[in-house]
Amino acid sequence: MGANKDTNFSKDFKYQDSQDVYTFRLRKKRSWWWLLLLLLPLLLLIRCNHDITVTVVDGKTKDPIEGISITAEYTSHIPLKDGKLLCHQNHSYDEVTDDEGKAVLKDVECSVFSYIFYGCKDIHIVADDLIEVDRPYHYTRNVLIEMENVDCEMDLVMCIDNTGSMSGTINMVKKNALNFYEDLNRECLKRHRNVKSFRLRVIPFGDLSEEPIISSESFQMPSDQTQYSDFVSKINAHGGGDEPESGLEALAMAIQSDWHKSDLRLRHVIVVYTDASTHDLGETESSSHYPEDMPSDFSELTKMWDKMNHETRRLVLFAPDAKSWNRISSEWEDVSHQKSSLSVVLSGKGYEEVLEAICKSL
Repeated sequence: MGANKDTNFSKDFKYQDSQDVYTFRLRKKRSWWWLLLLLLPLLLLIRCNHDITVTVVDGKTKDPIEGISITAEYTSHIPLKDGKLLCHQNHSYDEVTDDEGKAVLKDVECSVFSYIFYGCKDIHIVADDLIEVDRPYHYTRNVLIEMENVDCEMDLVMCIDNTGSMSGTINMVKKNALNFYEDLNRECLKRHRNVKSFRLRVIPFGDLSEEPIISSESFQMPSDQTQYSDFVSKINAHGGGDEPESGLEALAMAIQSDWHKSDLRLRHVIVVYTDASTHDLGETESSSHYPEDMPSDFSELTKMWDKMNHETRRLVLFAPDAKSWNRISSEWEDVSHQKSSLSVVLSGKGYEEVLEAICKSL
């Protein structure tokens, strides 16, 4: 019998004891490739979530850096999720490095489908708003970031409620005035910000129906340290019998400051210290103390804020849980609202938190 050249057939061999005969029977092979086609869609549905560890070290000493904010953003591509086909979903992670300089982004969402068709898509990682890196998120498990000091310049305007209920706070502000620049610069260096230029303006405010708002000039620190301290020493807590104060007018004056321009990393920061709610804008307009060029209502105040440079502006509110302050923190961008007691905020550990909040704005 001639050999069959068709490879799709195999030979079964059978030996019979009853006769001296060898029998050969040709049999067609079974094909399984069609099962693979059926299984392929199921394979694409397999999830393969994984962790990404971001390690931040000092660029010179290679020591780990604790307390660095890590933000990661990417888009996942899932063939079937919650009954929907081809889901493309944006994700954001926020973590802080531990004492080993590590921050773990847990369960980064992906799948076999995205691994095959979107394998080179990047995850965007930002360290403390200073360093940005992009990595293919399917092929990334560890990211090393080396940080160097970044030269920057800051204009800071402090709006301070100087009504009678703020007497303790005013005393704390005066106590910290002499060392404010040095303390701030020290805290910024911890976060790898080297403040090359720092200007400081102070706007004490109360109730415009009782007295005007007298603002300071912008002090260049540390050369104007003496003038700054002299101005702060003259701030006295008084008046303010009713709860609402003119905080929004003080904020409007701060927004209209003569902001510095620079080619370096620049921040325009406003910090408000108050324990009171606010009058509506224009409510005390009939007073002879009411300043010019004030917005007529909250909408115009919002427009003034929107005109500031989005990349440089920051607003830090140390203010109570009150209508206007809550509206600002919920509707405006680039705002941080701390609702802690001011006596706690400006003493001991609280003072360090104020410095940290300002440095984080850089």
